[in-house]
Amino acid sequence: MKKFIRFSVILLVVTTICISSPIGVFAAKYNIRAATVLVEDSPAGKALYMFKDIVESQTWGDISVEVFPNGKLGPERENIEATQLNNIQLCIPSVGVLANFAKEMRVLNIPFALTDRSVAKKVLLEDPIRHKLLAPLEKVGLIGLSFGDYGMRNLTSKKEIKSLADLKNFKVRTMKVPDHLALWEALGASPTPVAFTELYGALQQGVVEGQENPWETIFLSKFYEVQKFVTITGHIYDLQPMVMSKRFFDSLPDDHKKIIRNAADIVTTYMWYLTDVQDSMFKEKCLEQGMKVNTFSKEDLVKSRELTKPLIAEIRKSVGNELVDAYLEAIKKYQ
Repeated sequence: MKKFIRFSVILLVVTTICISSPIGVFAAKYNIRAATVLVEDSPAGKALYMFKDIVESQTWGDISVEVFPNGKLGPERENIEATQLNNIQLCIPSVGVLANFAKEMRVLNIPFALTDRSVAKKVLLEDPIRHKLLAPLEKVGLIGLSFGDYGMRNLTSKKEIKSLADLKNFKVRTMKVPDHLALWEALGASPTPVAFTELYGALQQGVVEGQENPWETIFLSKFYEVQKFVTITGHIYDLQPMVMSKRFFDSLPDDHKKIIRNAADIVTTYMWYLTDVQDSMFKEKCLEQGMKVNTFSKEDLVKSRELTKPLIAEIRKSVGNELVDAYLEAIKKYQ
């Protein structure tokens, strides 16, 4: 009887410890801090939480993942720099900002190249060109895991923008990306870099007259409260590569590396699905909030392509014709 009581007491103590502090008993060997400047409900935010669930469950808690959405760890450039230093282990930045670190990413800044989501998905998820674009990130201390979808960037404004002529001296917020600045300058606008975390206030106070982002960001960031018009220009199809600290990735055992890569493929494919499904929904929600939509005419689009040719030539000079041609050929193959 005494043995039974003693065993029962031991069992109760062990059970209590396991229930109250499972992490203390099975502490993770590796910790990932994962960041995005976008909100939790964005495809990028949801993808990071899905990544957390997959990685933690498949490594049996050997790897723990903590997600920091909504710019909690700073703007995109700082996120990338922190990932290089292994202060952050994973981030999902805009490809435009990432191009400041690896020039090969500039290929994805070629304006008016990708205009269709189904083509973009084939090129960036399935074609071998994706590996040629991601591989150079290793030279700057990053591992390019996969490309997530952010969608076409649309121009929002306080005043109505119906044509290319309306862009003259228009003060548009851009990221601090030379190619984006050059694009808007070529179109006659006055681009002004503003950190995303400061953008709403800048629009509200009139520091800038407009900004450009996909539908999901326009709605989830409530830009409809300070902007009444949207113009569909088709100038940039934005992507969000999932990148990891090379220092951290190299420290993992091979089986964990495989889990990380598989999880990245799954969650970025989910991002493409979400963006596709939600694009029309967020557009409708913006319209319900009173936003009015305009579209550039074919003539304006043709003229815009002509005006931005010097930028494409400069990207060719920086990156090389081989990579640019391979990228454009991949697009042509799926059109």
